[in-house]
Amino acid sequence: MSLTLYLKWQLEEPLKLMMYGYETLYDVLWDKTQSILTQISMQSKHFILHVSHNSDDSEGSLQIFDALTTHAMDNLHTAALKYGIIVKDLAVINKQFKGQ
Repeated sequence: MSLTLYLKWQLEEPLKLMMYGYETLYDVLWDKTQSILTQISMQSKHFILHVSHNSDDSEGSLQIFDALTTHAMDNLHTAALKYGIIVKDLAVINKQFKGQ
């Protein structure tokens, strides 16, 4: 699956960012977003398979992606705080399943 995300954030404490060896804010966000989405997709594999096999069920698909997005947002917000970053919004703006 391929996702395009919209991420709105604010850097509150720039010195925290430097303490962890990341060169830029984008490096932190990329690393943490990739990690969290991989974790969630592994934990929620049956939901993702349901969506890909039942693409006619658009309401169910939307509910599943809303739940996954909320879960990702919560985890990313918590992870980013350690680096002085406040994540304000996260949305999936494009998704593509393998074979599409």
